[in-house]
Amino acid sequence: MCIRVELLDIKLHRLGSTLNDDLAAWIARKQALEVQASEQQIIRAPRTILLTQDLGALLVVEVTEYVPEEGDPLSYDWTDTEGNPRKLKMPPYCISNTSQAMSNMVDYINLSGHAYIEQLLAGANSITQKTFQAALNYVTFNQGSMVSDALKLWSATRLTERTWRICNSHVLGLEPSTEPDNPWCGIVPVTPIMDTQLDELAIRTLLLPLSERVLKGLKAKIEENRKADWYEIYLTVFILLSDIEYILSDVVEYAARHGLQVLSLSAGYMHACKTLLAYFHFVCQGSKPFQTGWSSPGASNGFTSAELAYIHDLQEELTRQEQTLRDLQYKPMYGKELYWCFQALSASWRADQPHMGPVYGFTEEDFLTS
Repeated sequence: MCIRVELLDIKLHRLGSTLNDDLAAWIARKQALEVQASEQQIIRAPRTILLTQDLGALLVVEVTEYVPEEGDPLSYDWTDTEGNPRKLKMPPYCISNTSQAMSNMVDYINLSGHAYIEQLLAGANSITQKTFQAALNYVTFNQGSMVSDALKLWSATRLTERTWRICNSHVLGLEPSTEPDNPWCGIVPVTPIMDTQLDELAIRTLLLPLSERVLKGLKAKIEENRKADWYEIYLTVFILLSDIEYILSDVVEYAARHGLQVLSLSAGYMHACKTLLAYFHFVCQGSKPFQTGWSSPGASNGFTSAELAYIHDLQEELTRQEQTLRDLQYKPMYGKELYWCFQALSASWRADQPHMGPVYGFTEEDFLTS
């Protein structure tokens, strides 16, 4: 089977936090201004703050006050319950030691990755829960595997979606908002520039290298097409499809939170899912083990007892949820769990399967953080 689309070219995440690498230019300018301000003794010394997304460990970063200029983002926009535009003013602080923050972020995801999976999937469909648990069990005995990288990529992507808040905000002299309809009521979020920097660190430090490694590993194993690799290929594809489902859901939530009138979404995510599914179905014949008659004599060769138990368990889940799962094809893909993952399990999948509902046009710029 020859598939013309290159697996390595698909998009699994945002490519950056600012347009044309504007963040790097901004940081360079602020560093130059900081030198001048320090000489005039108008900038305070760097401070260490603790950040959390209320999952897993704490992220330690060093921040410094910068010299604000016209056009610098110093507030968050929000709308109150009466429809009035409001602003949450923030002080001019940015992450000053990016090398330290980069190293700490790698440690953070290594420590907290499983917590993100377990807590965010606590209310998920049983198929999703059982598959991720199977993946976690797999990496227990296969550290450094493609599945391990895929799980880490799934968790790391959530870093760019969830709100970072400052735990020790008193260090910067900040108090939480008490306005009940304020989206940040009761917490102190990181400043807009820090939010942009954290997104950039996650993308450059984690998402780019992880996605490249996962796709290269997936391509190699799919091309080898060994039966012994089916389970690892399947778990990886399922995790990647689930990751994109969460991305699509977050984009809709982000658009609503920031009052975007026209939703924008990368058609590249849809292309990525269809490409993964095409390779899985047409090259690997990947859905066969989930079909009812698969458990014939000799079919189980090459699978461990744990893998067979998972496959049989999933066969039962597919039968139990058959109508609900089949109805997914008539739903919009935004915010629908298993919309893409079920297509990996379905023997009737077609590459030209129509998508129900709108496909929102994409502009990456709409989702840049600053």
